[in-house]
Amino acid sequence: MDYVPGGTLSDKMKSVGGYIGSALGTYHAAQMLLAIHGLHRIGILHRDIKPDNILFDSRGNIVLTDFGLSKTFDVNVSGGNSWEEAQVRGEDHFPLLWPSKNNPHIVVKEGRGTPKYSAPEVFRFEQYSYGVDIWSWAVTFFEAMTGALPWAYDSERETYFRPLVLDLDGANYEVVLGEAERDFFKEAFKPDPFSRWATVHDIKAHRIWGSLNWDALARGALPPPSFDKTKPKTPASWERFWY
Repeated sequence: MDYVPGGTLSDKMKSVGGYIGSALGTYHAAQMLLAIHGLHRIGILHRDIKPDNILFDSRGNIVLTDFGLSKTFDVNVSGGNSWEEAQVRGEDHFPLLWPSKNNPHIVVKEGRGTPKYSAPEVFRFEQYSYGVDIWSWAVTFFEAMTGALPWAYDSERETYFRPLVLDLDGANYEVVLGEAERDFFKEAFKPDPFSRWATVHDIKAHRIWGSLNWDALARGALPPPSFDKTKPKTPASWERFWY
């Protein structure tokens, strides 16, 4: 592995008081999504997305690390109709995130990952697919933006308190989430995996990204927004950074 000098996302959050806010959090979440989707397209399910496993290179770009819990699938295997259609469409439409009968990339009853970042279907030992990485990514996104987890978590027992009650009103953090952010996290954290986004294309279509130029971001041509160390208790305006 190449030397990555920028430390982890956890380090970055700690160095500035626990969270990096809306503008920078959204930028790095978009970077993470591209990296995660890049893995999924070649059949790799990471299964341990969290701030400690996200590194920064010398230019501030993210690098995913620690593949000890990852699962690899054959991307050429045949699936059902919706899987085959997604393969033909390619790009952001493939692979499917849902653990449906059409999806041949299914994990059955394997609890893997760090509990507080794991999707409910993982710690319930149900079948799952690439969508569990998206769940963990969304938890990481939320934590980077607010400095808190989306729900109350029992660290000693390493489990969420049941039932999961999504905190979008700042009961445990100072940041005020905007309407787009609130809607995004409501979609990301639906308990039923089949009620969440089906593809990365669906995720990118959400208004939280504003006018983000995904192609420029993928090329490394979109520099990160500067970090506001004052971290105001109001939603940060970040859309201007996408031009």
